[in-house]
Amino acid sequence: MGRHPLGGDRSVRLVSGHAVWEVLGPAVAGRTDVVAAVPSVGADADRLLPLGRGCTLVVNASPEALQRGTTDPGVLVRWQRAGVQIHSLATLNATLVLASGTDPFLATGSADAAPRSAPRMFEAALITDLPEVLEDARQAFAALLALAGDPLTGAQLLELENRYATEPAPRPRAATVVPSETRAPVTRDVRPAAERPSVERAAGAAGGAAGTPADAGSGQSPEVELDAQPVELPWPRPRTVYLLGWTGPAPVSERARERLAEWESDLGLRASPGGVPTVEGRFALFPVCITENLGSDRPFGLPVPTGAHVVLVTTPAKSAPRPSAQVESPARVMGSWVDEAAYPRQKYYFLVGRHHAPRRTLRDVNAALQPLGAKASFLQAYMTSDKVQAMLDLWPGAEYDA
Repeated sequence: MGRHPLGGDRSVRLVSGHAVWEVLGPAVAGRTDVVAAVPSVGADADRLLPLGRGCTLVVNASPEALQRGTTDPGVLVRWQRAGVQIHSLATLNATLVLASGTDPFLATGSADAAPRSAPRMFEAALITDLPEVLEDARQAFAALLALAGDPLTGAQLLELENRYATEPAPRPRAATVVPSETRAPVTRDVRPAAERPSVERAAGAAGGAAGTPADAGSGQSPEVELDAQPVELPWPRPRTVYLLGWTGPAPVSERARERLAEWESDLGLRASPGGVPTVEGRFALFPVCITENLGSDRPFGLPVPTGAHVVLVTTPAKSAPRPSAQVESPARVMGSWVDEAAYPRQKYYFLVGRHHAPRRTLRDVNAALQPLGAKASFLQAYMTSDKVQAMLDLWPGAEYDA
């Protein structure tokens, strides 16, 4: 977890001068719950803003910004390879950094992530952890991400780098250990899968047994011992909830299986072979696959940002869900990935959740929201505290971090 930028008992702080990123950089380092919007990112911007797996970034990657050099495509490629979801919005003109989960904070101000100008520009950033301001920021990011649409793929970013890069991108830095208060630190191995110590690839949601450690006699040892004991992870209380339709466990492509195995290694969790958590109160990692709706302006439905929570609704293929459709207790989105090689394309959300009784249906969700003048919808995010609480109350046994 990064160093909190407020310190002490302050709820608001103004950082100014030449040291804005010297405060914000360490504050986000190692976190997996950061959503940021930065309209200008120069070469080596990832040194100022060290985002990694589980984080989301909105930038201006329009042709005009790339041609002007206000956005460096090489750094976008490196961020994406580090596990950051990159979105582009040509009309972006705000710098916002929001960290959720444990020790949340918001930073907003004038600073661009431009290392060459940072030492000579006088910048300012207001930093706060006031709950009402954090809620406003979450709603602002939900609107930003809805405008930006799906994240840029690795292939798209490489194409931008090849077309607009003005200098060779520096070699990626070695992966860092992400500290955690609740489990042993895990080092992300960035080598190709074939060169890593043997950890059997996860078989996916319905493709067979989950990954197992290498044979002890092979002379190789896995990076982590997967799920040998119940794993405890930071489990923030949901602040934004989406309803996400799915058809249930489905075969996972080999390419997606490799990414699932990376998440297993990072989190120390086995992928749930049943597709959703089945053991009461115990964490499980599982993928949800959304097949592209060809010809739609939102081919994968409403985009769900990293860090948000989803309530899965069992939905028959190509038809509306029934009132009796089963719904699962909230799961947290750790990241997403689009399989560009599939046709139609497939978008995978990698979720972590815990099973909680009782079993609920879509009818229960509607009954909980109706007194608030709302109803179940796949086309909106539920961000107000009363609607989120109404859904959380469906699973009274669920426990979250403060």
